[in-house]
Amino acid sequence: MAVFDPGMADVGTGAAAAGTPMAPERIELARRTERRATPPPGDPGTPANASTGPRLTVVLMTAAALGIAAAVIGLR
Repeated sequence: MAVFDPGMADVGTGAAAAGTPMAPERIELARRTERRATPPPGDPGTPANASTGPRLTVVLMTAAALGIAAAVIGLR
């Protein structure tokens, strides 16, 4: 599954650390990417992925309620 992760993007930091300057095109691409108003598709920070937490909470609470109900019924 392809996911945009700027932490894994090759921006030439190793080459820059070695003393080789980055090409101006690469610098401009990095600046444009960092200034994006909307994240690219697959970005974990998108609003679509933000709703996973509440859904997961509901699923876990339902499972816990069913487990408690099964335990109570089993004790009778």
